Amino acid sequence: MAKNVELPELSTDKLILRAYLPEDADDLLLMWKDPDLSQYFPASLKELDYSGIQAQIAKLANLWQTRGYSQWGIFNKSENRLIGYCGLQMLDKTDDVELYYGLTRSFWGQGLATEATRSAVRYSFEKLDLPRLTALTFHQNTASQKVLQKLGFKFGGNRNFYQTEVLYFELSRPEYETGKK
Repeated sequence: MAKNVELPELSTDKLILRAYLPEDADDLLLMWKDPDLSQYFPASLKELDYSGIQAQIAKLANLWQTRGYSQWGIFNKSENRLIGYCGLQMLDKTDDVELYYGLTRSFWGQGLATEATRSAVRYSFEKLDLPRLTALTFHQNTASQKVLQKLGFKFGGNRNFYQTEVLYFELSRPEYETGKK
């Protein structure tokens, strides 16, 4: 991917998905310390301090420039408040791209995860021209499984990624195109 990629900002009815800015560090640190949101994070992310968050923002910005995708912050339009994250990354030890996301607890159950991820899926297929997307959930995370099913992802079985057993989902470009109609 070329350098100096314009960072995409995605807008939905209720949300804005955008790359993090350095001034988002305080809010991002608070969000990542939220035990409900971070329960599925690797330990290394849970332990980040302010300087670690700043380094993470820089790392994510670099990924936007080198790969053309990374992590968006999810901001609610009404308050311009950081309420979650949604991103694309290389799936552990594969050439596949993984969709991942999370919202702070006070925004669960409002359809916002579906709204945010639908926008990211559209970007993946229509702007990045990806052949398929994958996504993982823990067995107990039934809410995320429902989000993926609403988007047309198909269950692909139990798999081991990131040193743990997870549920594997995938969505191909043809399935996405069929679901748009």
